[in-house]
Amino acid sequence: MRRGAAKAGSRASGARARAALGAARAADPQPREPSEWWARLAYALFAGVGLLYAYLGLRPGGQWPLYAWRYGRDLGFLLALAVLCWALIGSSIRRPFFQRRRLRPLVCLALVLGVTPFQFPYPSSHEGRPSRVTFRLPCDGEWRVFWGGEDKETNRLASFFAEQRWALALVREENGRRVREGASPTGPWEPEDYLAYGATVLAPTAGEVVWSRDELADAEMTAFDPQVPALGNLIVLRVADGQYLFLAHLQQGSLLVPDGSRVEAGQALARVGSSGFSRLVGEPHLLSFLQDAAEEGVGEPIPWSFQQFFAGDRFVQRSLPYGGVGPDGRLVGQRVRH
Repeated sequence: MRRGAAKAGSRASGARARAALGAARAADPQPREPSEWWARLAYALFAGVGLLYAYLGLRPGGQWPLYAWRYGRDLGFLLALAVLCWALIGSSIRRPFFQRRRLRPLVCLALVLGVTPFQFPYPSSHEGRPSRVTFRLPCDGEWRVFWGGEDKETNRLASFFAEQRWALALVREENGRRVREGASPTGPWEPEDYLAYGATVLAPTAGEVVWSRDELADAEMTAFDPQVPALGNLIVLRVADGQYLFLAHLQQGSLLVPDGSRVEAGQALARVGSSGFSRLVGEPHLLSFLQDAAEEGVGEPIPWSFQQFFAGDRFVQRSLPYGGVGPDGRLVGQRVRH
């Protein structure tokens, strides 16, 4: 009897001990293995890219959004790619490779790598508040809009250059041809072979010549030279307070007005050339855009429009002409004339 009672008591004591141990374990769980350093970087990158897009969406204006738009996405992509490489190496060393705790940071890296290469037009603080200045087309005769308009389908320039969010790139076209009669039907062509080369550039509106550049040689526009400014020869007109009109890729030595002079709408300023660098329009053309600073590459774009012109046979009272290139490489932008 006594031995049985002792055994029963022992079993009860063991049950109470096991229960107490279970309660202690529940109250004080085993610490989880700390997250790997690359996972913490993945979370930080994901949050940083989210803040970048939120910051740009606020359209604060100034120089910092320009730098963030130009360099922030590329920096985020490169950092995410580097972290992913280290994550794959570290996970291969610290097996097992597939672990649940690694899933979320890998998803964060995948999202950063998937989103940051996506090109979108610069969200200017002037969007929705177009210039009140009246503009005319900067050339006489009929021209084809290579790039222009409100979105990146009709204006690829908007996806790559902040200041060219509402830029207009014009090429000369006659009877479906952009090169002169007598030029080789298949190329290669010299700048002088194009109809646009040497055409007169007119002031789209009245303004003051703030500064200009006229000494750069005309050459093949798709040949990049780090010593040559991308916009080539140009004229910058101050057309209103805080509004500066750029007319770029002008012919060397063709400038007709000195810096500081006052010009009127329709006045001859220079000639279309083939100076500077442009991979998106690899032929002589006139590029024009409006921004809020007189310096190259530091201004925010300002929406604008042109008045009283023909698009094909249709008269347009006020609009921003649109461009575009079809799947076969054929220009599908508007044919416009003043």
